[in-house]
Amino acid sequence: MNKTIYVKDEDVATWDRAKELAGDKLAPIIASALKRYVAEKEAEARGYDRIEVSYSDELSNGLPRRKAFFGRWVFPPDEPERSPFHDGEACCAVAITAKGAVVTLSWLESFEGRSYRRFQVHDSFESGAEESACAWAVIAAWEKVGVPVEELDI
Repeated sequence: MNKTIYVKDEDVATWDRAKELAGDKLAPIIASALKRYVAEKEAEARGYDRIEVSYSDELSNGLPRRKAFFGRWVFPPDEPERSPFHDGEACCAVAITAKGAVVTLSWLESFEGRSYRRFQVHDSFESGAEESACAWAVIAAWEKVGVPVEELDI
């Protein structure tokens, strides 16, 4: 199927440069940009925001990392769920992504003010409760958003 795209005069230089960089194959680039745009707008319509997380990665000796995704915080980093097992020094932020995954950002509070963090993505609350370094926070997040009722036909 052929579609026609009209380019404003002031955008022609950008169009030509993109065409040059893409080797005259702009269709896949345009389709990719449209998919991202549609996913973003659909996520926003469902109440999700673009979340950007910056942290020092515990698994990489404190190497700075940045991650971004569409989701919503259940326990945001500035109001984390604190571990009932470590006198509150273990903290975990939990988010739900627009695609239904569960994100955890965990760390230990440090008196020096510096802490390394661990960012994990789980397919579901169930897998997060099994795999996460802060399973206790994933369980608390599930309770906060509402545990789904399993209807039984018995």
